[in-house]
Amino acid sequence: MTPEMRRMNRAESWQTRVEIHRRRVSIATRAVVLVLLLSSPAIAADGPVSHLDRGIESDPGKVTWDNLYESERFWPYRIELVEAWRPAGHEGRFGWGVGILVRVEPSGLLRVDFGADGKHLVPAGATNVIVEANRIRTGEVAKRDPNFLVATGTRLLDAGKDPIQPVSIDSLREASGFLVLFVDPASEDFDRIAPQLEPLRGLHRVETILFPQGDARDARVAELCKSAGWRGAFLFDRFSPAYTASYLAADASLPRVVLITPEAREILSVEWREGVVESVRSAIEVEWGNVPSPSPD
Repeated sequence: MTPEMRRMNRAESWQTRVEIHRRRVSIATRAVVLVLLLSSPAIAADGPVSHLDRGIESDPGKVTWDNLYESERFWPYRIELVEAWRPAGHEGRFGWGVGILVRVEPSGLLRVDFGADGKHLVPAGATNVIVEANRIRTGEVAKRDPNFLVATGTRLLDAGKDPIQPVSIDSLREASGFLVLFVDPASEDFDRIAPQLEPLRGLHRVETILFPQGDARDARVAELCKSAGWRGAFLFDRFSPAYTASYLAADASLPRVVLITPEAREILSVEWREGVVESVRSAIEVEWGNVPSPSPD
């Protein structure tokens, strides 16, 4: 056999080994994909029917798709996409797959803030929310504060203090819920609304927070709060546009009053109109009526 023929035989033998290896890898890959497909949750508008972590099913205290909405104390702050989900009409890769969980909706969908990639309603099964919630529940992952406090706690100013100063995070930890007002503080609406909501501040330990709309700077917002009689907190002006977009739907009308839990579960969201204050008071009584109100300051 000539040297040339030996080289050809060695090349053919090498190509054969490569082809056999490629086929083995392909078969192994298909097997792995099949296992993942069988063990991954199906995605549906009202939530998936299986679990990312099959071991969770044997734990009677587990967080599941069925009780996720009620298990808000275990909601993670950050979540990741684990399925190739993307918003309707979006072409190509969708962001980095990591977002902030704003809240779980009653439908089971997640309202997620993906930063520059927008705010979207995402099927829970497309994320790792159940796995992360159970890691918090078992203590594997520590959760120091409720999600709304994590998002806003260090970004609030106390309009009731003179001179103005940051709100104490410890005082926020004592709150049973939050009444959030979305309004332009330079508007006549604010002058009308603030005195009507003031009696609700501290009721059953519900704290009031203003998300100022418009372009007024913090110092000016503080002046407008004092003038209108608003003694609750207000969000730093530079954060208000982004946070408003996170917590309100794009088509939400303003001014608006939103009642939420410390985890940002929405109790009530209503456009302001005369008489709404009584609806807000009733919602507070229903949700937190057994929480004693603090002594008047």
